[in-house]
Amino acid sequence: MTKVRSYDVFDTCLTRRFARPTDLFHELWNRMAKAGLNHGISLDGPGFQAARVEAERRARLRCPREEVTLLEVWQELANMTSISLNEEFINLEMSLESETLLTVEILRRKIVSARTKGERIIFVSDTYFPKEFVKSSLLRHGLAESEDGIYVSSEIGKTKRTGNLFKHVLQMEKCSPREIIHTGDNEISDFESPKSLGIRCDRSEAAELSLWEQETAMLAGVDPLTASRIAGAMKEFRLCAEGSNETGKLVADFLGPVLFGFVAWVLAQAQRQGIKRLYFLSRDCQMAYLVAQVLTPHFRDIECRYLFVSRQALMLPSTTAISEEGMPWLRRKFESQVLSQLLAKLELTYDDVYKYWRINSDLEGNYVLRTKEDWHCFWETLNQKPLSDKLLNRIELRKKATLAYLLESGLSEPTKWALVDIGWHLSGQKAIKGLLTKCGGTQECAGYYLGLKDTRYGLAEAGAAAALFHENRGGASLPGAGESLFNYATLFEHVLGIADHSGVSHYEMEGTRVKVRFQHPQISSPQAEVALRVQRSVTAFASKNIDLVELFENAHATRCVLAKLIQSFVERPEPEMVHALTGLRAAIDQNNLDSKPLVAPVTLPQTLNLCLPQRARDILGLRVPSIFWRGGAVAITNGLQGKLLRLRKIASQVAKSIH
Repeated sequence: MTKVRSYDVFDTCLTRRFARPTDLFHELWNRMAKAGLNHGISLDGPGFQAARVEAERRARLRCPREEVTLLEVWQELANMTSISLNEEFINLEMSLESETLLTVEILRRKIVSARTKGERIIFVSDTYFPKEFVKSSLLRHGLAESEDGIYVSSEIGKTKRTGNLFKHVLQMEKCSPREIIHTGDNEISDFESPKSLGIRCDRSEAAELSLWEQETAMLAGVDPLTASRIAGAMKEFRLCAEGSNETGKLVADFLGPVLFGFVAWVLAQAQRQGIKRLYFLSRDCQMAYLVAQVLTPHFRDIECRYLFVSRQALMLPSTTAISEEGMPWLRRKFESQVLSQLLAKLELTYDDVYKYWRINSDLEGNYVLRTKEDWHCFWETLNQKPLSDKLLNRIELRKKATLAYLLESGLSEPTKWALVDIGWHLSGQKAIKGLLTKCGGTQECAGYYLGLKDTRYGLAEAGAAAALFHENRGGASLPGAGESLFNYATLFEHVLGIADHSGVSHYEMEGTRVKVRFQHPQISSPQAEVALRVQRSVTAFASKNIDLVELFENAHATRCVLAKLIQSFVERPEPEMVHALTGLRAAIDQNNLDSKPLVAPVTLPQTLNLCLPQRARDILGLRVPSIFWRGGAVAITNGLQGKLLRLRKIASQVAKSIH
């Protein structure tokens, strides 16, 4: 029968908002410097951190008891360095420790469950902190109650590691080893030692860094304390109530830091360049806009607005002629050239053109334009009257309403503004610039982007633009970043651009006001549910991490962190992260006419195909199966398919290492 539930404190019930506990000492030095307490001390941050760690080690060697006190550690630090023993230093360390402690939610729930069963709760800690500090921390975080037992090695002089603190606990609690269950993170102090005494143990690894957090903390080219704080923020969100589900995992390890970093960089750039207003373009930047709403108060005089636009809503009104030159946006290499999809961009259907379409085919609207003759027929068809008149009238109608919306949104005002979008070619910025120019606007057009491709429009066509990532530029310093981001551009549009509304179709005048018309009045229920969950979680991440703004203002650090997270997300996402996105659909076509699930498990036939050597595929006449996001699909594929795919991945990695 369980009578007592025992819990370790640090890195079990409570953990620190740093990747490594000792990183707190570097931050402590920064606080000392800020308070002017480091005067005359010949150390820097990393030097102080190393000295503080060494002082603790030496103090333990000198101590006649099994545990040292914080005062003894600082006495040793004073003996080692030019630092004078000062009570203010000790209080500052305890204050910083208290400030950076956070609750491990899963342990809090276990403690609550044990209480409801009537089990006694005690906390047993190997620490140099005084008992009152430990107790007040547990009470403040809602983990302990006043009658709980608190056993601290610095007060008792015995440690869990030797087993003597557990013997003391058994004596004080008047219970046998079989009546107590201890939970902790340390393999020796919280598992082997109590187990040797007959105490049952429950190992808790929740507060240990995840693989993504470890990699973030160890990023090359980023200040170690900066990397530690960002990894610590990811850990904190994962361990809190909002992060304890699949959506929380997705936000903690990827969406939270990526969107936070991108938006903080945008706001910092805008402030430096005197931008007073930012327009976040829908839908791709709805979550970025929500994050900006949280961060904007920390930047002077920057207003953030949400602009309802889309390629469909902007391209048709920007038309200069019914020709390839007048509609360059109609024919893109990365989009399907299906006749019905091309016509939809012009707000036409096959029924509108079949009388003029001279290519005989049973495919009708599903006909794919491939040859020069196909395109000649297409443009010839559109220029047939009265079809051309109908199209030109529609273009003029849409142009008038689009201009009215842009002007109503304040883009003609003298305020210096810029657009914000995910990327990639500046087609939206070019269209807005062209439309404003047609109505006599003189305002400069500028924008901030996550990534810009080599095929982007130039300064004269679209205006100034800055991006965190440029295709095929700076790849040596950020290996894999460009390939992952730009090869999976559509994936990131849909994942970073999760929105609670469909794309904008066009604008209509209602009297003197403009009405935004959407492709669908309401998005599908699964998509809406995902959007609500993810957006709420992303906003919570931003609210919890306001203090990280200053770190992400550094463009180089931001690029390094985001590049690593982007590459990891593409290549090896966690299954929980992928499951959080089920329900989302993705499309390349601007009217979503080629929509399909963002990710789905790999089928057995697809798996067998993927596992075949290319030569075998050639002999059998098989093509590599088209899987939108292979890393995500593999992550959620179980059974025989999952095992085969993982074996294939291992074999591929081994082959690469040999070569």
